[in-house]
Amino acid sequence: VILAQKYDGKADMWSLGITAIEMAEMLPPLSSIHPMRVLFMIPRSPAPMLSPDKPWSEDFKDFVKLCLMKDPERRPTAEELLKHPFVSNVKSKDPLLPFIEKCNQ
Repeated sequence: VILAQKYDGKADMWSLGITAIEMAEMLPPLSSIHPMRVLFMIPRSPAPMLSPDKPWSEDFKDFVKLCLMKDPERRPTAEELLKHPFVSNVKSKDPLLPFIEKCNQ
């Protein structure tokens, strides 16, 4: 989107990867840099990564890495990511149900 390329679901997968980092680390990537500068940095910089000094699962690290593939052609679709072990190996959604119900009220 920043490079004025066609917008499709692949852009949403990039956003999912950024959101996953933000949720995990409680700050978005490059949060210490002015947002306008970040917009110019994104196309020229490597994809953001999770902090290497944190004990993230291999499945989570791989999921985020796939979401943040710089080449949209290589980035998985939502359907493909739903089959990723980070998503498909969830044992129970029960811990989230109270939050979902609260949001629906």
